[in-house]
Amino acid sequence: MKPGRMIVFWAITSILFSTAGLAAETRPVYTLDMLFQKALNLSENVKLSEESLYVAEQNKKRALSVLVPRFSAFGGYTRYSEEKFLAGIPVQPKWSSTYGLRLDQSFTLNGKELIALEMSKKAIKKERFTLNNSRETLLMGVANAYYQVLKAEKNMDIARANVDRLRTYKAAVQTRLKLGAVTKTDLFRASAELSGAVSDQIQAASGVKIAEAMLARLIGISTPIHLASPDLSRPNLPEFDLVQLKREAVRRRSDLKALELSRAMSEDEVRFTKSAWWPEIGIEGVWARQDASSEPFAPLRDSMWAKVSLGFSLFDGGLRRADLNQSLSRNRQATLGVSALKKQIAVEVDSAYYNYITRRSTITALTDQRVFARENYKAVTRQFEFGLANSVDVVDANTLLVTTERQWTEAILEGYLSRLKIERATGQLLDHVQTRLKISSSGQ
Repeated sequence: MKPGRMIVFWAITSILFSTAGLAAETRPVYTLDMLFQKALNLSENVKLSEESLYVAEQNKKRALSVLVPRFSAFGGYTRYSEEKFLAGIPVQPKWSSTYGLRLDQSFTLNGKELIALEMSKKAIKKERFTLNNSRETLLMGVANAYYQVLKAEKNMDIARANVDRLRTYKAAVQTRLKLGAVTKTDLFRASAELSGAVSDQIQAASGVKIAEAMLARLIGISTPIHLASPDLSRPNLPEFDLVQLKREAVRRRSDLKALELSRAMSEDEVRFTKSAWWPEIGIEGVWARQDASSEPFAPLRDSMWAKVSLGFSLFDGGLRRADLNQSLSRNRQATLGVSALKKQIAVEVDSAYYNYITRRSTITALTDQRVFARENYKAVTRQFEFGLANSVDVVDANTLLVTTERQWTEAILEGYLSRLKIERATGQLLDHVQTRLKISSSGQ
């Protein structure tokens, strides 16, 4: 390659690598709240719940339309084959027409239409609570995926540090083997431990990719994902009162509020079904104009009348009774559902609380254990260098250190996650996130 072309080639290569590096540097670092914001804006499940709310709002408009009188126009034109007479008297015109306006309204005496309107209003509130519950479920899924990625990344860091330590240890064994201070068995043991650590590192890297893919799918962003990790040295894990948590859960859980509204709607449904035993009144006002080819067939061109009708079903083969029994059964089901959900919520709060307490209580002990494990490894490696410890002691000390590092990291990250689980179990998660993101509680 000529010198001029070589210079151009290296210039282009440098630009490409610098651009790739700049793109990597400018890739955003996501905090948990940033992921929450993206998930609330992009999630299909949330959008489905929003559509259900929209349908409920349209049902209210339909219920309102029944209370408004219907105003309609009608018309008809008839063309006959011929105009006929009988003894000189016209009996069939050549053509005739009728058109006019009609205003009519019908309603049931027990206010069935008003009951339907009230049910539609409650349905809107129910769908709003269901939407909030969908959002909270999504937020909890994002939080769980976020901490899974962080755990995978920390495990990879621990695995990488383990490989570095074992490589240093293997080099020390090789040096001592040349001096005749150790046997080849020690070298074999060091090599085996190093190979196992490399395998763990590969698996840890794969775990990071899998966890990132799950988080990316849940939110709708591309991989790789750079996450901002919370402070592990000073975990923010406050105390909670279990009794107060249970009160908050009963007061704030969106799914419980939605189910209580379903129970109220089932009571309205019973009243709505009973309206089938009430008469239905219809009121009609009509203006009509008639015209025909012969005057005798349209003696009154304009006419107006009003009509009141009363209808009542005397026999329907047991349909009304069956409908009422179904409504009563659905009301009982809703009542039992509310009772069952309250018990389930109490169990969820208990589980989230005790899991949080367990994580919070073990962090202090694991922090001390982590410090001791590090100091123990340093002391054993020094003893090995001076021939006061064997390879088994070094491997055991390293295994203890790796295990402790993983347990300590998992305890803190699970502690953060268990705190969010308490907020989810008590129905406070969405409110806290919306407050931090400055989102109105009415929606996005």
